[in-house]
Amino acid sequence: MKILFPFIALLFLSSCIPEGQERGKFELTNEERQTIPYLAGERIAFSHSNGFEFDLKVSNKDTKFQKSETYHAGDDYFTYETLTTILESDVPELTINLTVFPLAYNPFMSVEINSYFFEIDLSTPPEWEKLTLGEKEYDNVYQAVSNDSDAEIINPEKVFFSKELGLIQIIMTNDEKFTVKEEN
Repeated sequence: MKILFPFIALLFLSSCIPEGQERGKFELTNEERQTIPYLAGERIAFSHSNGFEFDLKVSNKDTKFQKSETYHAGDDYFTYETLTTILESDVPELTINLTVFPLAYNPFMSVEINSYFFEIDLSTPPEWEKLTLGEKEYDNVYQAVSNDSDAEIINPEKVFFSKELGLIQIIMTNDEKFTVKEEN
């Protein structure tokens, strides 16, 4: 019983820690919501550098509020809204998650391609005012480069993105390219 009493007392005291207070709430602006220009159910045509064409289907587009991480019970926190869009294709097997945050909370857009992460800093000007890929010219293009240098595994190495068109091109470590199909 002597051993059980301190355990019960500790359990009781730990359950009495006050809940942290929300210290700020960050919501997406309309402009931030338009950073990812896709609609749920939409299909985006892409071409592979080997010649075949495929569609990325927008399988989900959803906003939600999340809490900032806290490290101790009772810590104060912030809440922030995120917009996540999921694009998928069967061949090639791609799952792409695009997540945008309120710029006031986090200026980086997260791009996840088959579990490989990229960050695009939306608070800075795009890397390319004009970028030519093939015979098509694109305006205001952001570029993200992977820090993963494992040459043994084929994975995404570079991503090109614009707020107007979304994903423009993905370059893999074996130089395969997935490029948004040019409209005629």
